Amino acid sequence: MTENISTTNLPQNPDAGNHAMCARHKNRMYFQTEFIPKLVANINDGYLPPVALYMSSEWNLGDDFDMGEGFYFNKLEIDDDFMVVVYNFPEPEVLGEALYGAVLVNKNNNTAKYHTLEVGPDGSWYFCLSSTSNHLRVADIATRDRSVFLHWII
Repeated sequence: MTENISTTNLPQNPDAGNHAMCARHKNRMYFQTEFIPKLVANINDGYLPPVALYMSSEWNLGDDFDMGEGFYFNKLEIDDDFMVVVYNFPEPEVLGEALYGAVLVNKNNNTAKYHTLEVGPDGSWYFCLSSTSNHLRVADIATRDRSVFLHWII
């Protein structure tokens, strides 16, 4: 069954179409720090269903939006109550960019939380919790391994 989602509740990329502003880094940071947190907020507020997290055909990021090579995402069903949508970002190029993002969704009440694994100084990695109003560094992680990142969430 395909769910329809209202594009008016999807976050919009303010720089769509502006080639001077749409550098790959700016797109990645927008997606990681604004777009996904806004999706999560709209899910938590009941404006969007959780499928908005992986219905990329509905995202309306702009025709020239490019995350770079290596970006992909997938949905993992944990059990009857929870799922996680994992975003694999291109290799981070600057401090604070994420290698992974993951949204944990409680399917019983359609609430979601967004986590990232971000590059820190000297090759360190930070497990973070993000929203539209906060960005918290929860822990330092010794590895960039995807399974370790997901273990912190699940």
